[in-house]
Amino acid sequence: MKPFTIKDILGAVSEGRLAAGDRQNLSRLMGRVITGVSTDTRTLERGDLFVALQGETDGHRYVEKALEKGCAAVLISNPQACPREIPAVIVEDTLKALQQLAAWYLSRFSLKKIAVTGSTGKTTTKEMLYALLSTTYQTMKNKGNYNNHIGLPLTAFTVEDRHEMGIFEMGMSGLGEIHLMADILRPWGAIITNVGLSHIQRLGSRENILAAKLEVADFFQKDAFLVINDDNDLLHRAFQEEKPYRVIPVGSGEGLDFRILSVTAEKNEGIRLSMSLSGRTEIFDIPLPGVHNGYNAAEAIAAAVYLGVSPQACRRALEDFHNTDKRLAMLEAPGDVRIIDDTYNASPDSMKAALSVLKQAEGSRKIAVLGDMFEMGQLAVDFHRQVGQFAANEGVDILLTTGENALWIRQGAENFMKQEYCRHFADKTELTEALLALLKPGDVVLVKGSRGMHMEEIVASIQKR
Repeated sequence: MKPFTIKDILGAVSEGRLAAGDRQNLSRLMGRVITGVSTDTRTLERGDLFVALQGETDGHRYVEKALEKGCAAVLISNPQACPREIPAVIVEDTLKALQQLAAWYLSRFSLKKIAVTGSTGKTTTKEMLYALLSTTYQTMKNKGNYNNHIGLPLTAFTVEDRHEMGIFEMGMSGLGEIHLMADILRPWGAIITNVGLSHIQRLGSRENILAAKLEVADFFQKDAFLVINDDNDLLHRAFQEEKPYRVIPVGSGEGLDFRILSVTAEKNEGIRLSMSLSGRTEIFDIPLPGVHNGYNAAEAIAAAVYLGVSPQACRRALEDFHNTDKRLAMLEAPGDVRIIDDTYNASPDSMKAALSVLKQAEGSRKIAVLGDMFEMGQLAVDFHRQVGQFAANEGVDILLTTGENALWIRQGAENFMKQEYCRHFADKTELTEALLALLKPGDVVLVKGSRGMHMEEIVASIQKR
């Protein structure tokens, strides 16, 4: 992080005031240097600013712990938590102040900031774009799931002077959330991977999901660009009229500068993407399962090429690409069993994509272990039933489900599968016991469900058997 001072904090946040217990001369504290920002005392380092957020746990309870670990200052909203030993900046809302400080911090740099959002595929697309841009530029990205109104500001403080490009994933569950992050980031460009069904319970319709995703462009300048999946019905319709910024459509349609010619699954469980880049055909081999990932790659390639990365550099980077954990990760387990670990999260679109990967995987029996998809609202029954029918149509040999709504996955499949190969369990423990008892050498097991289902516990049990 590029260091800043207490004075800088007071200039960045609204209505902040400086205090320091019983110290009288506050003016000499204005120059105290901050070398990091933390909201978690478990990872806090000496010299950090500790920000006491108020959520399920009140961060003010950990001010003393932050002091013990050597924080340089604290950002608090409760004056009673003011430590005697170090300066404290007191504000009305510490989360808002953190966001304001992040926006100020980013304004100190000239790097090009690229946002990535979408119903599915945003993390994979972010990781691909990072791999591509890193061939040509000093590039940074947000780590893990730091993609919300807290994670993005914390990511901002990892930007350094050497960085030329910054990639920031943006997730959301409601309207206004991406708008807030875009206000902090002020991106120069963005990618919208697709508009699907994630968070439909809260947003009510795909049209509202589209509106939430389009907030990424709320602060675009005229020289900004937006890469979209033109084969997505809502995104295609949304950009029929000219915009005050550059729109880069990617899809299979005639006449596109970035046109997908084909995506095929390869025997090594990777994919081959054929694209026309301004009329020139380019082939990209990607060691990542799932034909759907061809679109993620194509959008990352379009953004990278637009930003000056050569197709040759893109090809080399994608040949060595490896996805993040728990996203279609191919794992080996004892007894010659293979696992497709896709437990990071789940939606109807990603469930179907994962089932298609299972269909293409090499193995004697294809076993799908599926849990609930959250935030489906009044359409939960229909969406879970659709996934069950899709699983049966993809030729799943054995379907095991767990969770309140996953019962409907089984019911969606049972008309197309023998009853003994299509079972529902009240809890994961019961399911895991049944799964371990039936596994045979050569089986391929897909494990998937929403994050709150903790389906990774089933993966761990298979690997330990």
